[in-house]
Amino acid sequence: MVKTAYVMALVKAGIAHDKKTLVEKGYWKGGHIHKTKNLIPDGRRLVIHSLRYTYVTLMSRNMDAHNLLKLTGHHSTMMIDYYNRTNLDMALASIPDAAEATNDLLPRSIGKV
Repeated sequence: MVKTAYVMALVKAGIAHDKKTLVEKGYWKGGHIHKTKNLIPDGRRLVIHSLRYTYVTLMSRNMDAHNLLKLTGHHSTMMIDYYNRTNLDMALASIPDAAEATNDLLPRSIGKV
């Protein structure tokens, strides 16, 4: 059985189907959620553990893996890498502009690109 408070938080956040839809689908019975699949309109399955991925991914935008280790309680940066689900936009944003990077590397006598 899924934690009802967690599902209700997903409903309030607009992530999961509303309570009426959950009742109609037979997922909500006797004040409890009885199914974990198809709670989210796009078909994703979100469980409480999913929050680790979101937290680590969002926090990795603002701090390095070693500092993030302290916040998550992990002992290896491999776990930070495991939970970090950076998307393409985030990856591209972390790459400096090629012209700017080239100008910073070249000696001033060569000139700017």
